[in-house]
Amino acid sequence: MATLIQDEGPFFQTKRFDRYKEVIEEMLASGTAYRCFCSREELEQMRAEQTARGEKPRYDGRWRERTDYPPGLPFVVRFKNPLSVRWVEDVIHGRVVFQNSNSTI
Repeated sequence: MATLIQDEGPFFQTKRFDRYKEVIEEMLASGTAYRCFCSREELEQMRAEQTARGEKPRYDGRWRERTDYPPGLPFVVRFKNPLSVRWVEDVIHGRVVFQNSNSTI
């Protein structure tokens, strides 16, 4: 006989902001994430220049190793993925490998 699963929702991600901030701080402290201070305009210019050169648009990692953070400016937090490759074990396809050089903005 099947077990009846009852819904427990709705769930709101916005109610977990405190936990998200905590995890972000842990990732920044452990070096698995970093702050990026690129403006939207800088990212658009980066994308346009890469496209004009016939390259696939991607973030160039310019803030990856920097620590000279400008005070008071907004930033995003980026995952500090390995520079070479990353992979996942997929149930259907087995190991799937991604070249990080192909990551997009």
